[in-house]
Amino acid sequence: GPLASLPVRNLYYHSIDLYLKSFLCSRGLLPSDLDGRFRNDFRRMRRQCQKRGLLLEKPYSETLEYFVVTPLPLRLKFSATGFYRVPTVRALDELCQVLRDRVSPALLPAIGV
Repeated sequence: GPLASLPVRNLYYHSIDLYLKSFLCSRGLLPSDLDGRFRNDFRRMRRQCQKRGLLLEKPYSETLEYFVVTPLPLRLKFSATGFYRVPTVRALDELCQVLRDRVSPALLPAIGV
């Protein structure tokens, strides 16, 4: 059932959060900035990533929009109940793949590769 995918979805949510924060760090933001002002704030992270050149096409931007408009407590509590429309695991996986492909090259210089 829908509850079976909840742990997997939560891992994807966390991965997306980390990809966005990694991109912002590669563009000069400090980890301390991310822990404070950006903590679970996908709207702010998306806006800052876009300003710094990370642009996503549809359907990836639509998948990310779910995180922007749905507060964390609702994502955790209701994402498997059917009361809210949530991205499919496939859509989450595809978004993570795109983020990996676009964020990884930005990280290589930061780690000295």
